[in-house]
Amino acid sequence: MARLAWYRGALYEAEIWLRVAASHAPAPEALLGEFACLFAECGQLERARRLPGADDALRRMLLADPAVWQTDLDRLLDPNVGRDPECHGHALLVGRMALRRGRLEKAAAHLEEALAEARARGNALESLRASVDLAEVRRATGRPREAHALLEDSWDLLARGPYVLVEADARLVEAALEMDAGNEAAAIAAATRAWTLSWCDGPPYAYQAGLDRAAEILTRLGGSMPTAGRFVGSAQIPLPSVASLPA
Repeated sequence: MARLAWYRGALYEAEIWLRVAASHAPAPEALLGEFACLFAECGQLERARRLPGADDALRRMLLADPAVWQTDLDRLLDPNVGRDPECHGHALLVGRMALRRGRLEKAAAHLEEALAEARARGNALESLRASVDLAEVRRATGRPREAHALLEDSWDLLARGPYVLVEADARLVEAALEMDAGNEAAAIAAATRAWTLSWCDGPPYAYQAGLDRAAEILTRLGGSMPTAGRFVGSAQIPLPSVASLPA
């Protein structure tokens, strides 16, 4: 339930479900990576750092802000380092990490592998994540036509599934492509859509990286910043208490 809420951008609800799961789990610490990832995507980095065993948990984040933790990317990219062939998602993890560190050639290789693997397994979410990140790689390496093609292959599935945060990333790639091509109106429209999707429940339960990138594009192009309702904690169901978690 937490993941379903997360995918559709209901980030406060996702924390509720994670806390419910942790309160019933025989080993709540197994969920620390999930909490760390959720907090990081919401921009709540101090909460992520305060988690028990934060060093291990932060290394399991989905790369929302690589600056707050130290993962040895070179080790993960080393072809001599073995990995479990049943460990699905490894190529996607490494590809996304390489992209965010600017290692575009390595990112392309791993994301291509991740996309083929996800499609073979019928994993829609991983397929979309790999496609969107690979589109960003293609844009950054001067191959806009291929980037557009990857996005075009993703729009229908994004529209049918609860993949709000992935669509926000896709709209940001679209905005960057349109901006590169000098199509300011289209870039503003895509960035506005990305900002709206990233708002989710509103800070502190918003997709903060998406908001920041969309705002940067809108500011650069002179677009109007969208407005949205604020998150009001007092109006929400209280977060279930979990003894092993800080507030």
